[in-house]
Amino acid sequence: MEDASVRNPREKAGFLSLLTFSWINDILKLGSKQPLEEKHLFPVDTSNQAERLVADLEREWLAEERVSEQNRTKPRLWRAMTRVISNREYITLALFRSFYTITFILLPVIVWFFLKSISTASGISYKTTLPFVIGISLVAITRSACHAQAMFLVEVIAIRLKVASIGLVYKKILKLKRSILEDTISENTINLVSNDAQAIEQLGYAVYTFSFSVLDITASMALLWYLVAWQALIGASFFLAVVAYGSFAAHKAGKVRHQSAAITDKRLEIMKDIITGIRVVKMYAWEWNFTDLVAQIRRKEISLIRIRGFIVSSIYALFFTSSAIAGFISVTTLLLTENTLTSFKVFTLLSILANLKMAVTIFIADSLRYIADARTACNRMQRLIGKKSILAYKMDHHAKDKLSTLEVYLKGRRYRPQFIRTESFRTGTPTLISARKLEGTSQNMQPQACIENVSCFCSQASEHPALQNVSLSATNGKLVGITGPVGSGKSSLLMSILGELPISSGKISCIGKMAFVSQMPWVYSGTVQENIVFGRQFDEQRYNNVIEVCDLEKDIARFAKRDLTEIGQRGVILSGGQRARVSLARAIYSDADIYLLDDPLSAVDAKVGKHLFDRCIKEFLAGRIRILVTHQLQFLKQTDTIVMLQNGSVVCQGTYSEIVKGKQRVFSLISEAKQSSNCEEDNEQIVTVFSDETMNVTKAGRERVDLEDEEEDRMVGTVKWWLYWKYFRAALPNVLIASLAIFFAIVQGE
Repeated sequence: MEDASVRNPREKAGFLSLLTFSWINDILKLGSKQPLEEKHLFPVDTSNQAERLVADLEREWLAEERVSEQNRTKPRLWRAMTRVISNREYITLALFRSFYTITFILLPVIVWFFLKSISTASGISYKTTLPFVIGISLVAITRSACHAQAMFLVEVIAIRLKVASIGLVYKKILKLKRSILEDTISENTINLVSNDAQAIEQLGYAVYTFSFSVLDITASMALLWYLVAWQALIGASFFLAVVAYGSFAAHKAGKVRHQSAAITDKRLEIMKDIITGIRVVKMYAWEWNFTDLVAQIRRKEISLIRIRGFIVSSIYALFFTSSAIAGFISVTTLLLTENTLTSFKVFTLLSILANLKMAVTIFIADSLRYIADARTACNRMQRLIGKKSILAYKMDHHAKDKLSTLEVYLKGRRYRPQFIRTESFRTGTPTLISARKLEGTSQNMQPQACIENVSCFCSQASEHPALQNVSLSATNGKLVGITGPVGSGKSSLLMSILGELPISSGKISCIGKMAFVSQMPWVYSGTVQENIVFGRQFDEQRYNNVIEVCDLEKDIARFAKRDLTEIGQRGVILSGGQRARVSLARAIYSDADIYLLDDPLSAVDAKVGKHLFDRCIKEFLAGRIRILVTHQLQFLKQTDTIVMLQNGSVVCQGTYSEIVKGKQRVFSLISEAKQSSNCEEDNEQIVTVFSDETMNVTKAGRERVDLEDEEEDRMVGTVKWWLYWKYFRAALPNVLIASLAIFFAIVQGE
């Protein structure tokens, strides 16, 4: 709900309300009167917030990796998931499952005594039968209540694990290096966070029902022996074959799911490539070629899904037929061995066999299928989150002159606290063993960025290095300009500082919090304020200062909702220059120590660029380390140091006057870099002017641009019967639909 003071009704619910779930009645009544919206939902309590859930799972996964490395075993994601669940929840579920097992066993016993009392007595006495009736009712109510409460808790835990695993996947993707991320595309993220995450959610129910199932079966067998006869166990032994088949079917279903998931990844990857290159596809009229390719892959995927559907259907078919077959075998055996069959004995036999059917087909066979699917999903997620991340250790940042430090242990070596972030690949990729915060050593630490003889490649398959023996040093308050022709390695230099590119030799050392402004500015669907604050704590004074130095005041004033206007896919479309300034404002608001600016001034006109450089980069960020990529000479002249790159190597380094003086070749390279960027600037200015003019035309009719946020497509009302028919008709022809309906009617009639 929108009001922050509104509490979740479950937090203040009493015992009966929790037992009967009446605390949710209000929202159910509201949903029956009108379509529910996001503002009607209950506030999420602290224990179920996604940020906390992801942090808990990430902490346990890192601990699992550390322990596995020490024991020289493979880390397992499922072990980390089990440690996220609290002991209290384990005990609660164990108690609920124990009560369910007791009632599972006790109900046939009470029924047996009740039937025996009414069959042996000459007359029915209420004094003797009423306690049994009350007992049957109490056991049934207790069984239902325990099962309902357990299912609710299991579903809550399952959703927590699902949310945490999705968040961990997204968080891992943000930490992966570009070279590793390119190889990860085949394991499609969409498939991981949809199908695989759904399998993890279903794991909770499967584990809960599978536990104590052996005890359920053992107790039911003992009751058959004691209450009926030992010959009844012959029919019950049929369930052993059902268990064996269920285990085989679950294993086979998990294997088929793994194969279908791989094909789904391939299909989604091809679709991504088609959408990325849709202009080329349209230009060469390749639509039908790619349509046939996607259809062929989809047919393979559907065939595997059908096979898995047949396997699952066979398991459910046993649920409806196994008790009848086992009962027929037991009754036949009892008759052949000349056992006396009475009505209460046969009724007890069928009642216990029904319990066995539930335990074998649902508690074991069906649960094993869910467990096999979840195992496949965990393995797929584990392959992604187990990849090596950018080696970066975040520190607590309170002030520029008070930086916390870490003592880092890599491969048995202890690195002293000179470096918060250290990469040395001369002896191979280091592995983090532990990191410990050092107190009392942060006073003398100052932000710095140091690069020593670094060489790196864009990817592991690249033959030519993106950077070769590059050295650069920047201390606090310095403004470093990076320039050079197109493809000289300017962006690669920033990527290597961020740790995105794997370096083959050299060392990169950075102290301080870093912020990066990409050459391709981006925004996400949200308000202007949300795009700038980006989840951090809102500081109104700093926010207003950032808006001013990034020259966004006039742009925001055009919107009717000002900085609360939605932008992105479902909002106002910003020009290239506006996106660049929003991206710059996002980085500036983060209050970092080191700013890596990848040519943000090329997307704006000369006047705005001068404002950004003077007010933002030089004045507002004074005292911070600024590494600026630019081709514009008027800005390079005002930098403290210029690094000139060509073909991935440093041609020269120094102040502008030192570089230009007596070095005509270097000056020509700077001029060439400027000319190569002019075309890009001209094109960008055309887009910017067009966008501004478009907005001005709209503005001519009124003072402010008032663009309504695009609502998500939503249909409200009753689902028509013809829609159900179209749904079934899309899957089967009319003859098969009619045959299926007749078959269902016959089964229900029997």
